[in-house]
Amino acid sequence: MNTNRRDLQRLTDHLRSSLGAGPFPAPGGWTHMGAVICDASFQARRNYETTIRPRLLALQTAWPDASTVQGFRTRLATCDLATAMNFHDPRRVTIAHRITTCWPPTTSTPATT
Repeated sequence: MNTNRRDLQRLTDHLRSSLGAGPFPAPGGWTHMGAVICDASFQARRNYETTIRPRLLALQTAWPDASTVQGFRTRLATCDLATAMNFHDPRRVTIAHRITTCWPPTTSTPATT
């Protein structure tokens, strides 16, 4: 792709006039992979704000080392997720375990089969 410097400058000027010069706040969402995985595993058919979100916030505090997939996998091997989440639904705990095993041990992207 051949980009003209003048076009690029026009785009930059437009973005700055529309959005400002920054710095910009980080986008919302979870930055803790244990919370991301549990969010996907536990939320179906539950009230998110009153049931799931408080448990995810508590999980981040209780398991700060589970912010990566490998850290979450290590915690799952030694700790009880149902207890950590205060959510004793074996099916949802199993889903979290299964999602975690989709990643190879040293990468951050899902394995393909």
